Amino acid sequence: QIELHIYDIAGQRVRVLREGVRAAGGYRARWDSRDDDGRRVSSGVYLYRIVTPGAEGILGPRKMLLLR
Repeated sequence: QIELHIYDIAGQRVRVLREGVRAAGGYRARWDSRDDDGRRVSSGVYLYRIVTPGAEGILGPRKMLLLR
């Protein structure tokens, strides 16, 4: 089980990139700079957070920079 969410700098959720069950292993996720409604978001600082079950299962929030 995994959840990968993107938030704006104010903490509002912008996009759910991944949600569901995945087999163990390495994965890549690509964000097309659109929100959940399909609208393009502006350049700036965004946060992402990964949540998985278990004691070690939270990564984030971490910063990323979107430039156009």
